[in-house]
Amino acid sequence: MSDIPKYNDNNYRHPGDFRAKDILLYSYGGSILDISNVTAVINLYQGLDTPFQSGNILFFDSMGATDQLPIIGNEFLEFRLRTPISAGYDEEVDASNHRFQVYEKRSVKTSQNIQAIALFFTSQEKIRNERLRVSKSISGSYGEMVHKLLKSDKELINTKKNVFIDPTAGKYKYTFPNVRPVEGIRQVGELSEPVNFRTPDYMFYENNRGFHFRCLESLYREHADTTKTRPFVAYFDLLSAFNRQFSTVDAEASSPMTKPYSFSFNKSYDTLGNTRRGMFGSSMYTHDLIAKTAVRSNLTYTSYYDRALHIDAPDGIGNKYQGVMPPGPADFDEERNTLDKSYGSTSMKQIDNLNRSKMSKASAPKRKYMDDYYARIYVTPKTKHNHKDNTHGLNLDPRLEQKRELSEATRDYFSMDVDVPGNFTYNVGDLVWCEVPSYNASYEDNESQLTREGKIDTLLSGRYLIQSLHHQVDFLQQKHTTAVTVVRNIFASDLPNGESFKSEASFRTKPVDVIGSSIDLSSGNAMSNILDLKIPTPQVSSVEDIAAKLGVDLKSTDLNVKNAANKAVNDVLNSTSNRVLQNKYLAKINSEILTRKTVVEKIAQKSKLQLGGINLGDITNLNNLKGIALDRALEGFKGRLMDNKFVQSSIVAFKQSNVFKSASKFFKGGGGGWGPWKSDIRYKENIELVGQSPSGINIYNFDYKGESGRYQGVMAQEVPWAAIVNNEGYYMVDYNKVDVAFKRIKKH
Repeated sequence: MSDIPKYNDNNYRHPGDFRAKDILLYSYGGSILDISNVTAVINLYQGLDTPFQSGNILFFDSMGATDQLPIIGNEFLEFRLRTPISAGYDEEVDASNHRFQVYEKRSVKTSQNIQAIALFFTSQEKIRNERLRVSKSISGSYGEMVHKLLKSDKELINTKKNVFIDPTAGKYKYTFPNVRPVEGIRQVGELSEPVNFRTPDYMFYENNRGFHFRCLESLYREHADTTKTRPFVAYFDLLSAFNRQFSTVDAEASSPMTKPYSFSFNKSYDTLGNTRRGMFGSSMYTHDLIAKTAVRSNLTYTSYYDRALHIDAPDGIGNKYQGVMPPGPADFDEERNTLDKSYGSTSMKQIDNLNRSKMSKASAPKRKYMDDYYARIYVTPKTKHNHKDNTHGLNLDPRLEQKRELSEATRDYFSMDVDVPGNFTYNVGDLVWCEVPSYNASYEDNESQLTREGKIDTLLSGRYLIQSLHHQVDFLQQKHTTAVTVVRNIFASDLPNGESFKSEASFRTKPVDVIGSSIDLSSGNAMSNILDLKIPTPQVSSVEDIAAKLGVDLKSTDLNVKNAANKAVNDVLNSTSNRVLQNKYLAKINSEILTRKTVVEKIAQKSKLQLGGINLGDITNLNNLKGIALDRALEGFKGRLMDNKFVQSSIVAFKQSNVFKSASKFFKGGGGGWGPWKSDIRYKENIELVGQSPSGINIYNFDYKGESGRYQGVMAQEVPWAAIVNNEGYYMVDYNKVDVAFKRIKKH
């Protein structure tokens, strides 16, 4: 009796269990190759920002079947994979109906009679997309145009898969300017406004259920009732992966709690990058070249947050605030925040909304918030969409592009990578719950009644959107792993101490600008005090002299001002060419360097020697001297130097100095080499193994064929990462890349 489970049974044996069936390759001529028993790994990939599914498969060929078929990178692949649970067929990837198409082949010979074959595949619709162009006008809503590009027009993509479309507002006639179908979908997606949701941010992607043209908010909320969040498909207990005391039962795939193998945080809290991107505030200038007019439209995070539907926060002005923009002043420096939040607005409705919103912070009326700075400027011509006719009478939202960019930026504001036991019911666009541990969750307590309270990060624990996904099915280890990147756009709860921002909030000490001007380096004067364009002779006599020129009071009774004044004066001194006169530390370094430089120059001048036709004074790069030629040249140079008493004494003094020791260490590098050396075993004879380096590289003594002398080093064939091929076809070794020094150990 066989222990191999049947494909349709639901006996979940261990985390990552899976079933596989009928892995078949179809050649361009219709021949079929069954590779079910020789497949090693199948990888499947999905992404919200990726229009098509893709993947790769690795299998072994010991019979030469790939040559008989043959496999040339233009095959069709079918298979069936499933997680052994009952989930209404959502647990299965059935590629026997909607086959993948192979577009690339790579092979590696692993032994005399076996080769590993890697085939890269994607949806057949992607191949059709690369072959087709759309150059026609289509009428209807943008959602209807997507339907025609994907499904109803048999001359285009003509997919047989399910297509899910969020309805779009308006009726238009759009002319597609000779673009691929998916590029056409992207273009109308940038113009689409949802019927049932509030903010425009349409995405086109494929998962195991089919193709989706959906706005971001439809992934957060139910279509029938947008006040309700979509249910999550999994519960990832990250705490159990972080602290073994909270381990969960994960023996069954249908368990409500899933214990991840690992998780890590991606780039999050990127305030600087998102400020530049315009997430907190932006302006759009729409100009009309014919009428010579321009219209400005502003968008702030406050107005977006109050209007948008979020992943799990309640909507509506006046509810608790969970946004990522701090609910307080952008700066505590009052000189930079003299305008109130309603500045520029004449709309009483907007002002009223601000006063009622958690973001208004009426207690800090004179402070500017982060979204009061319009950090990004958009400029677009009014004629940008001349190939689009509005047949429905709806006007395009002038802030459409700004809203879309803001929505895209916030979507991935928090991001994590999570590896969990494989489950094919997970798809991009699904919601999962992640219980995120706090920083102290790794601490293990001896108390038996340890609870989760205090170990959970309440700001980050909640619903997350699956942004990308990777299924890896390992047939050798009989293990299925799903790696997901999950994201969310707001905090899971309101910020602690969010109500503590007061109008009088300030830094412990106020910033002091004692100079109040830029500094002219040529004179040391404050630029605001320079009345003419003459360049004075730079001369610094004392700290007091600089302070007088800058108008800085070093005798202030205010300790904060006095410290700032002294710091400012010293910053000026250390930024000018006269700094060595005032800074004893820098003066000592400069004096030492000049002394050593003089010694070297005298050596070159007195000896007037040449190294292999290269004047000593002209040597700037020791890498120009290679191999044995350098060794011989240095030997001859050394002999001739010893005849000059001045040179001898100078060399002794220089070698005893720290400068020489530092320079020697620098030129020796990691392995004691100055560049590539002849290290091919074919150059050498009388080879003797004498030891190993700390990293395990063999060290040899040897002679060069036809050369005098005995040397020590490595064999190039044993260090391929450090070897290069010269013009003769022999190997050279860069000794800077190995921890072995090349040296002559004996003369003949």
